Amino acid sequence: LENRGKSLVVSGSDDINVQIIINHINILLKNYSQTISTSLKSNVFSSKNTDILNLVSDMNKGDVDVIMFWDTNPMYTFPNKNQFSSALKKVPTKISFSESKDETAILCDYICPKTNYLESWGDMNPYTGLYTLQQPTISPLFNSRQVQDGLLIWMKSKESYFSYLTSFFKKNISNNWNQILHDGFIDKGTLSTEMSIKSIDKNISKKIIHSSTNSIELELYLKGSLGYGLYSSNPWLQELPDVISKVTWDNYLTISPSHAKELNLKNWHVSNGALDGNIVNLTINNTILRCPVYIQPGQAHGTLGLVFGYGRTETGKAGKNVGINAFTVYNNFDKINTDKISIE
Repeated sequence: LENRGKSLVVSGSDDINVQIIINHINILLKNYSQTISTSLKSNVFSSKNTDILNLVSDMNKGDVDVIMFWDTNPMYTFPNKNQFSSALKKVPTKISFSESKDETAILCDYICPKTNYLESWGDMNPYTGLYTLQQPTISPLFNSRQVQDGLLIWMKSKESYFSYLTSFFKKNISNNWNQILHDGFIDKGTLSTEMSIKSIDKNISKKIIHSSTNSIELELYLKGSLGYGLYSSNPWLQELPDVISKVTWDNYLTISPSHAKELNLKNWHVSNGALDGNIVNLTINNTILRCPVYIQPGQAHGTLGLVFGYGRTETGKAGKNVGINAFTVYNNFDKINTDKISIE
């Protein structure tokens, strides 16, 4: 309270009600228009979870004639893969734009090999007023084609994507193409007005589901090397040690020392210096994952951690069948799970 207007409270939860409470705390601390700007909007990770749920519903109803996958792999990341696979079978034409065969691409009628981002032109608008340009650093190494070039050909256009991008950017963003290409971006500024702040809903805390003190909490998280698993077949990323545990080439169930002792779980070193440990069956809502255990000092008792990015079944040989797919228990698109969790 002594730092009103100079502080910032952020949320690490996917629960909308928790995020609203954090917003209210920032209102009470008078942080809006000071440390928080509502005139600068982020377009990064701006998709809605309801969009893919609506897509599954539309596919099941037969309302989707053609579906194209571009830089997305729902047969790996969608929690209920059987539900998505069943709905996908009802779509007459399925197309995947992918650098390699993945879990979704193998179910498609057509796979269009696309160029890597290092071989491609592009433009982005990550934040309000900020426009960036992407240019290739190398020529295509394989027999591939940039997605946008493919779409233009299908539209019977003789224009290349580079020509299309140049003319579009000059017409809609800035005519100073060469300078922006040199700089890599242009910042056209933000909105002049801030959003108005609504009054506080005093009943919002009642909407949060409180778990009992004896329950186990599982938190799914990302690591800086593999992220969501797109490049899990890159052995350099697999070899990069975790920033906390220093473990490589696998994901694992993290647990506190006191909780591990309570369950008689152990880690030990083997003759070559490697770390070994117990294997447990982690059950979340009747879904069972078989995980190696890593005892993590400093972790709270009763909390478990499991990282995304592993458990790929269709990828390069360096990442295939390495680790456990944490997306399987990414229920309700919430990284924190407290519902019916047990360890055996």
